[in-house]
Amino acid sequence: MKKGKAKPRNEKMTARIRAYKMVQPNGIAYYDKRTLYEVGKTVEILDPDPPSTGACGRGLHVCKDKYGPIRYVKWPWRMLEVSYLADDVIATDGEKTRVKKLKVERELKATDIGLPNARRFFKMVERAVKIKMRVLTEADRKKVERLVGEHISRLEYSDTQHHKIPFKGVQFYTIEEWGSVSDSVWGSVRDSVSDSVSDSVRDSVWDSVRDSVWDSVWDSVRGSVRDSVRDSVWDSVRGSVWGSVWDSVWGSVRDSVWDSDKDNPFLPMMQIAELGASFHGIDKNGIAHVIAPSADEVRP
Repeated sequence: MKKGKAKPRNEKMTARIRAYKMVQPNGIAYYDKRTLYEVGKTVEILDPDPPSTGACGRGLHVCKDKYGPIRYVKWPWRMLEVSYLADDVIATDGEKTRVKKLKVERELKATDIGLPNARRFFKMVERAVKIKMRVLTEADRKKVERLVGEHISRLEYSDTQHHKIPFKGVQFYTIEEWGSVSDSVWGSVRDSVSDSVSDSVRDSVWDSVRDSVWDSVWDSVRGSVRDSVRDSVWDSVRGSVWGSVWDSVWGSVRDSVWDSDKDNPFLPMMQIAELGASFHGIDKNGIAHVIAPSADEVRP
């Protein structure tokens, strides 16, 4: 009997599907801490969990969007473009897909993720995760005073209402001192004119960001940076100080979407953090409150 021709496989089954994966700087997966991803190589899991375990079981996890993996990782990460066959899909939840086999096609730049002014943004992120609390020298304290003044000037310039912020000087606290006065100081700062000005400027920037990127992307970036900065400074600060550190750092990082560094009113806050201190705010009497740890409060 004459054999008929074999039917070609469905094109949908043979077409490679593109997806995205973020890995640690050494190429190792965040999920299992051992799978290595290298450009041009095929990665395969021989004993994945069954489909019934859903998209989060043992397997190779990828996302359909470039920004998708960012909520599962911490900065610094590497972003990879991968491909797989429909036959290799184990489970998916619409956002994340678990496969048993994929090919690493190429590595992308962090700036390819689609944030506004992405190059400046990630440059600021790289600065943020290197911050360490340390003891300020007398010269550092003078720099802090100058930077507070620069922060105020930029706020006044950027505020659409052009409020005037009184500035009479800087009050420095050790971490221990801050723990005993933080509640009362926060009340005075919260009610100050500088707080309403900074809120006005932040709201303006935030609106422009939301117009440019998805809320989910931004929230994920924020979480990734926050966790990385916390890993960097946590050993040196107490919980009561962390909020001030994070507010200073994130204000600077987020507002790197400004057209230039000279237009970013929160950049001086980042520079204060890089000196080893944390800017908390300016009260209604014109006193800026800055946390600067003592020698015995900072780990070597």
